[in-house]
Amino acid sequence: MSRRKSELARPDYRPELGELVRDLLHGGAVGAYMGTVGGRIYLRRPDGGIEWTTYPSEIEPAGSVDGPATVTGAA
Repeated sequence: MSRRKSELARPDYRPELGELVRDLLHGGAVGAYMGTVGGRIYLRRPDGGIEWTTYPSEIEPAGSVDGPATVTGAA
């Protein structure tokens, strides 16, 4: 028996601006959190580039044991 996606959803995670997160919808890609607009999360590669969107339920912290990772210079 298969489970529906809604049954597997994680609680929404709310990152800080510039924090690195893992996007589970896009193969675990790591991106810097740029903001939320219209219920979609906007991420950008840590080294720059074009933003992409995902859903709040599809992200998780990409931090290490040392704490949350952030992009230098994020404001």
